[in-house]
Amino acid sequence: MEGSGLYVAKMSASPAPDGDFFGHFRLYSDALRLNTTSAIRHWSHGQRYTVALGHNVPERARICVEGIEHIEEKLQPHGRACVELRARAH
Repeated sequence: MEGSGLYVAKMSASPAPDGDFFGHFRLYSDALRLNTTSAIRHWSHGQRYTVALGHNVPERARICVEGIEHIEEKLQPHGRACVELRARAH
């Protein structure tokens, strides 16, 4: 996440070290009515899937990203991470 306080400029996801996979990322948040997927491709550590947001989000909004691996005609989970956003205490 890039931003300050509850302002989110953009969000990015990348495979973990030794976590390369062929498939796509899904980035979603019920609080933001966000549900977006990346292109299907080979993802390597350091390659980023980025979504621009550019606005404030509700306090405690939960944003998740998951990797979905494509193996033949099957889809397999390939890791998931979530964050809950909170304003900084003054």
